[in-house]
Amino acid sequence: MGKATFDLIASFYPLLEQTVFGSTLSRARRIFIPRVTEGSKILLIGEGNGRFLFEMVKYASSASVTVVDSSARMLAAAARRIATIDRSRIELIHADILEWRSFASSYDRIVTHFFLDLFPPQRIRRIVEKISRFATKDALWINVDFTSENQGLRQKSLMWAQYRFFRISAGIEASRLFDPHPFISIAGWESWKRDH
Repeated sequence: MGKATFDLIASFYPLLEQTVFGSTLSRARRIFIPRVTEGSKILLIGEGNGRFLFEMVKYASSASVTVVDSSARMLAAAARRIATIDRSRIELIHADILEWRSFASSYDRIVTHFFLDLFPPQRIRRIVEKISRFATKDALWINVDFTSENQGLRQKSLMWAQYRFFRISAGIEASRLFDPHPFISIAGWESWKRDH
């Protein structure tokens, strides 16, 4: 399997997400905006089409923001979404997070929304290690993702269909949802808030 890319579905992904999940994922992305915007150097990984970025930069008046995404089309959509915003403090980078070499100083806010669920355990471990190298000593990492805990039959069926669809359309590596928290804990991160 080649590298995952959301290029093929970038144009209709927002509609797809809204159809399947309603506003649930959008609300989940926005809930921690106040904590993210307390940072001065913010790293968004796998941001997609820029919906969170657009909302966040309205509140992060002086922070510098770096966005890393492996989908060129998603980044182009993000660029269009923030076209009316001052771009001088926003950097959009087309790269796989594991291959990206950052020459910037460390980040005090790191955000991953519905990102780690795309990978199998060994890739999750490597991504968590990479994220940890980008972080300042007192960094806050906001990781919003799906969970397999307390799922009913409908949720399990939906997750099964979701993974089949994204493996075919985007080439994601994971065949099911894996829990990233053991790797996050091993890397030394302390959970601040965890909801199911």
